[in-house]
Amino acid sequence: MAEERILGYNCRLKIQNKLLAGTTQDDLNISAVFKDSITKDDAGNKKSAIVGHEVTFSVSGIVTLGATAGTHLSRDEIIALSLLTGDDAIVGVEYVAGNGAAYEGDAVITSYSEGSGSEEEATYGLNLKISGSFTLKTGT
Repeated sequence: MAEERILGYNCRLKIQNKLLAGTTQDDLNISAVFKDSITKDDAGNKKSAIVGHEVTFSVSGIVTLGATAGTHLSRDEIIALSLLTGDDAIVGVEYVAGNGAAYEGDAVITSYSEGSGSEEEATYGLNLKISGSFTLKTGT
């Protein structure tokens, strides 16, 4: 079987079953969460155990106002989701790279930002953190 290389535009993050309009970059980060322990039997040497994972996403894009209805989140929808609190702030996410398996989970939006230079297109940045598990989507 030949090696398949995945082009960046084939990596897709969906929020609430919609793509983000104007996306130029999606970054997935998975970091182990450790618990260290020292017992008398360890003679002072720490032992580490992985007790979970912190999963985060960073998304960058070009601000667009006329998103494709029904399939993409517009700037205003992204801002509205970013301002939610409590249980309403938990959004469903799905991530897939090329023809690979899809992963899904619940996330909270940890930050949203916009930038606008006088001679460039306005851009946005969005950060999310998985709340709970991030697992292989059934049926992929």
